[in-house]
Amino acid sequence: MLVSIIEKANFGPSLASIPPYSGANTPESYVSLRRDWRMVDSAEESMLKTTRRRYSFRSYGFRKGTEKSLLLDVSEVIPVETSRYKVNDSMSLYTRDELTDFPVSLTPIIPFRDQVLSMATNLADSKFAHAKYLESYLATSPDFKYSLRNTAPVDKQVDPIVDFLLNKKKGHCEYYASALAMLLRSMNIPTRIVSGYRPSEYNEIGKYFPVQQKHAHVWVEAYFTVDELKESFISEMVPAWVETGIWARLDPTPSGDEATGLDSFKTSDAQAYGMLQELWSELVMNVDKSRQSNMFSLFGEASKDSYEEYWERVAEMLESLKSNSLVGGLLSPDKWFSWRAAVVITALCGASVALYKLLVWLFPGLVPRLKSKVTSKNRITRVEFYNRVTKVLKRMKLSRQPWETPREFLQVASQHLSSRGVALDASFLAACFYELRFGSEPLSEEEELRLNQMVGSLEALKI
Repeated sequence: MLVSIIEKANFGPSLASIPPYSGANTPESYVSLRRDWRMVDSAEESMLKTTRRRYSFRSYGFRKGTEKSLLLDVSEVIPVETSRYKVNDSMSLYTRDELTDFPVSLTPIIPFRDQVLSMATNLADSKFAHAKYLESYLATSPDFKYSLRNTAPVDKQVDPIVDFLLNKKKGHCEYYASALAMLLRSMNIPTRIVSGYRPSEYNEIGKYFPVQQKHAHVWVEAYFTVDELKESFISEMVPAWVETGIWARLDPTPSGDEATGLDSFKTSDAQAYGMLQELWSELVMNVDKSRQSNMFSLFGEASKDSYEEYWERVAEMLESLKSNSLVGGLLSPDKWFSWRAAVVITALCGASVALYKLLVWLFPGLVPRLKSKVTSKNRITRVEFYNRVTKVLKRMKLSRQPWETPREFLQVASQHLSSRGVALDASFLAACFYELRFGSEPLSEEEELRLNQMVGSLEALKI
């Protein structure tokens, strides 16, 4: 499958990719890291926020349009002689402890693991079968729920993963991925956590997936040798030429109204509006001198027929928009730029504005968008302490990067301040931020007092 990526925001050197892949139309600065199937941009300008990248690659992660759950080991696809790493397989790029480390603090989850596995009937005695059952249990058990709300631990004396599995049983994808990874490592299964995106808002008119921050997701990849896979009944065939092993993608996060990508179906009108936005942005707003002679790069690989393919692509989109109720016949050539169309559009816009104002005056409750803005404004004021902290850190030449979450930024700042002899509890600040920003409960008096003291001490520093 040919995948074309158009970036609207630069998140640093890392590039979006769907492994296993091969380069199709990528600059020389794009390199593949054998360790974990990542594609990165080694060019210095990749760190600039203004950089916008367009590239494509061929992904072998699909079969007949369906994404495969088994990922080939990087050494089976990229020959060693083509890489700067002289190794036999990607597993040797890890130490065994990295992928099977199981802290003593997590010992209480072993009885939970055994209890869950004992519930299975006709379960094959293999690591892969056990891993799939644990994944299914976390994702479908009525005991576990999906939630974006970060609540306080039930038992602060135990490891957070232990508290999640045995007490809270409610959380977002990071909780579920971490829990499954540790359950598998308790069985000596090499495991790693993968962070990326899970988009599902397919725009049928434009034939693309918009990927936004709300699609951020975390899942698990577990490594199994060929012999271990042969012991299990698996729906996907392992290629006969695979000699070492394979990574299995496991996603234990349950579905729910708040889960990533599950609230993503958009009506035809919404898709048409999104497509019009894309056309305006790409064909008008983002056209500079470097793109005036390279407009075809928006939709496909460069070739001698690229211009023809590009305009065919635009024509397909316009035809799709014509059949849409939102745009309708206004895109027909005989109605373009006519005074009749202008009169109709002006009248409709005026009537819409008048009707909107009338509804706001008579029925304020019928305007959820206005209510949403007020709620958003109130939430912003509730995390004023975070704005104060970032203002101080900015004076210290510490600014949050586009690819960093607030928690990651605070952790980096904490390490920097620690080298200067200043202590900053990044975990506490991040917990307060997420609770105030996304939770529904206010901080306790004790937490408020501690937070004010911490922020006040930071502001009092002589920089």
